[in-house]
Amino acid sequence: MSYFELRDYIKELGYTVDCDFFIKWDGLLVIVDNDKVIFDLFNMINDGDTVEVYVFHGVSEANQAPLELEFVSNVSDSGVGDASFNEASNPNKQPLTSTFPSIPTTGPSETSSTPFEDQSTTVPPPSSSTVPSSSTVPSLSTVPPPSPSIVPSSSTVHLPSTVPPSSPCIVPPLSSVPSSNPIIDNDPTDDEVKDESGSEGDTNEDNEVDSDVHQEYIDIRASKRHFKRSQRRSRGTNSYQINVDEKGPDIGYDETNIGIRENLVGKLGGDEPYYLSDEAPSFEIDDETGWGDGEEVDQVVHKHVRRKKTQNRVVFDATSEKIVWELGLVFGTIEEFMTVTRYAVQKHIQIKKYVNEPDRVRVRCCKETCPWLLCASKDKTSGDVIVKTYNPVNKCLTLTHNYLCNSKFLATKYKERITQQPNISIVLLKDIIKELDINVGRTTMRRARTRVLQEIMGDHIMEYDKIFYYKDEILRSNPGSTCVVKVGEEDETGQKKIEGFYVSFNALKKAFFRGAKRLIGFYGCFLKGVCKGQLLVAVCRDENNQMLPIAWAVVEVENQFTWTWFLELVKNDLDLGEGHQLSIITDMQKGLEIAVENVLPLVEHRKCARLVLANWCKNWKGVERRRVFWRIAKSTFEAEMKDNIQAMKKLGQECLDDLLWYNLNTRCKKYFQDYSKCDVVDNNMAESFNAWILPARFKTIITMLEEIRVKMMKRIGDLREFSNTWITDISHMSLKILQENIGKSMQCNLTWNGERGFEIKHHGFTHTVDFVSRSCSCRSWQLRGIPCHHGVAALHYNELKPINYVASCYSKETYLSTYVYFIQPMNNMKMWPTSNNPIVKPPKIKKLPGRPGKVRIKEADESRKTGKLSKRGVVMTCSKCGTQGHNKIGCPTRNQAGPSQSTEPSSQAQATESGRGRGTGRVAGSRARASSSTQPPRASSQATTNNENGRGRAA
Repeated sequence: MSYFELRDYIKELGYTVDCDFFIKWDGLLVIVDNDKVIFDLFNMINDGDTVEVYVFHGVSEANQAPLELEFVSNVSDSGVGDASFNEASNPNKQPLTSTFPSIPTTGPSETSSTPFEDQSTTVPPPSSSTVPSSSTVPSLSTVPPPSPSIVPSSSTVHLPSTVPPSSPCIVPPLSSVPSSNPIIDNDPTDDEVKDESGSEGDTNEDNEVDSDVHQEYIDIRASKRHFKRSQRRSRGTNSYQINVDEKGPDIGYDETNIGIRENLVGKLGGDEPYYLSDEAPSFEIDDETGWGDGEEVDQVVHKHVRRKKTQNRVVFDATSEKIVWELGLVFGTIEEFMTVTRYAVQKHIQIKKYVNEPDRVRVRCCKETCPWLLCASKDKTSGDVIVKTYNPVNKCLTLTHNYLCNSKFLATKYKERITQQPNISIVLLKDIIKELDINVGRTTMRRARTRVLQEIMGDHIMEYDKIFYYKDEILRSNPGSTCVVKVGEEDETGQKKIEGFYVSFNALKKAFFRGAKRLIGFYGCFLKGVCKGQLLVAVCRDENNQMLPIAWAVVEVENQFTWTWFLELVKNDLDLGEGHQLSIITDMQKGLEIAVENVLPLVEHRKCARLVLANWCKNWKGVERRRVFWRIAKSTFEAEMKDNIQAMKKLGQECLDDLLWYNLNTRCKKYFQDYSKCDVVDNNMAESFNAWILPARFKTIITMLEEIRVKMMKRIGDLREFSNTWITDISHMSLKILQENIGKSMQCNLTWNGERGFEIKHHGFTHTVDFVSRSCSCRSWQLRGIPCHHGVAALHYNELKPINYVASCYSKETYLSTYVYFIQPMNNMKMWPTSNNPIVKPPKIKKLPGRPGKVRIKEADESRKTGKLSKRGVVMTCSKCGTQGHNKIGCPTRNQAGPSQSTEPSSQAQATESGRGRGTGRVAGSRARASSSTQPPRASSQATTNNENGRGRAA
């Protein structure tokens, strides 16, 4: 129970709320004026106890006798009695009188009578009493903290000489005038108190008391009156009850519904109303006196100000899922009112906008007999769009087709979903749209997807016009970067056409210099969006054998000239010279091999073995052939390579000859140099970058380049944080290779020469290991920089740790130095400064014959993961004649008469001649005619004989 609940309970019993009431506990009457008193009392009450409530009504001031203030003796917290204080403050020991009632702090004495009766309506005036000379007045510093006050009795109550520190303190007198505010109790009203000095609020008896405690109490009362007077002034309304109008529909349906006020629940103190900054009441002035700056005045006159009556209108919430119409519904713009389309789709009704103007819209049902109507127009004063006519009655049936559910509506509703997956299929999009329960055609969904893609991709012509601005922004935000725009000659209109765009950020170039491996993979991929062309990339590897893109460029076509332009720029940025101490790996790109020979003549050029396998397997299939192919490519020494070649020869001399037609020097580890510390035989790292940026390749040029830049900017930070997960001082991938070699070393047999040389026997080969020079005759240690299984066996024999003999390019320190530089953020297109950069035109799109392909061309040996296995590429063998190239259905000897056919009954032959026997038909006859026309003369005579025997129809 709270203080206000208790006041309501008293009010239900027939008493006014202006009275004071007390609770009787343990023979004491405790005044109740706040929740703390109730809380302190209820802590001492057990279950089943009865609490008596006494009501005290104020009497008129004329009938109220002067009250006396009785100060009880007390012992201060410091242990010093209060008698000395009273003697100092009242040396003459005159009796102290006051208008305050005597306040007992403990239980009443035997001579005291009950001060009040239950539910009494009158209170006898308290008799005057005198404070004995032995009583003391407590000092201000020794006054205990506030606690539940005790009700004064009508007669003098004798108290014990000591009171505990937690006993009640002095209580102000009960006012004879009821308080107009239920929050303010026992305090004069504004009519009685006119200034903070208390000239009219203080009585003469108060001024006659000569005590510092009493004077300080007067000052506290004056401060309290001043505070509550300013509190009443801040509310600006009187205490009279105001009758409000009847609550209309959806009162309060404003911005509270979107969670603004709900988020403030429990975070704002007080009971004053809270207005949002964009609400009309927040602009009103609550200070009716005219002093808005908080000036203090002597008297506040409350006047009833009649305010202008405003309509309570509801503002439409665009984020709400369910739409409810009502008169006076306010929209910001006409476009916001067009959510009526969403309403029609939700309700499965057909409506039409037969008045659709910039200032007003009138919507009705498509069925003329249906009374449903909705009309909204723009308000001249505020400019808002307000619903002024609404008839909610709709007598039409729901439909599964709605012409308003068009591509524009679907693009608006599912824009976020299509943006997350730009290449979403129409089948998947149709499954998502099923939630509307409306039939939508495939063409409509395709147009909706196209509309969204056009919005997120932007205008590709405009982006080509801004390509020089993009270059300036890259050079401004990332100093040290390289950005080149290649343009062609001017056309008839005087504009130049773009031919290429190259970019290499400074952070990526520094990463290559500070620790990346000296192996670069070059790759080219197609752009799939409205901007056609090729994307050329240069990708190297970091210490963890992960991709590290260095540079990329957009060109119109892929040929020798574009690759030469790209390689020249990469060569200048990375200071490659003529390619000394550098390895590159490429696919069979158009013109790339000639460009590498011209730009980097001294470079080690490797070819992707996976691409060689794809071309070689078109003619030679088989799992064993593939396995032997990879064993040849991964052979690290000559003896191993020769053994694998002999294994391939056993599978067929012709397949070996076709394999040796591809140069082994570019795809076998035996011929690789060891300065790059990388022995890869494929270009999968560049292809991984191609798949990594696949969604960006569908977008326009600047949008695509920006998405690649942002992905790289995030990747550098993520990879640097990834190093915190390392459990050793070397990278995860190098540790994995070392653990594999440790497992293989258990199968090795070694012999030590007593110094630093070892002979290691493994799988029929004997290798020599020198752990001081970190070399092995298998060359695997030199190619990777990680001890091979032969070297691990030698290190374990000498009780050395193999992890200490891993090359420094795999260390954590080198890894962190590689990613010490970061790509800096950039402003978007709207914030780029204007300049006098030339405007370029996009490259001319060459439309190829046929429909553009959407599915990647799969390799010959690549199959689906699920479904039925395809028989593409399988050579058929006839089970009848044993010849390859056809089956028994198309076998030329199918219609020849066998030994069993001569014993067939003549009735069956006659039925066959009539065309009703088994194996007859138009298809068989046509096949027989085709066979007779394509076979040599001998085959034709055989077909004629078969036709005469009734096995087919001859023309």
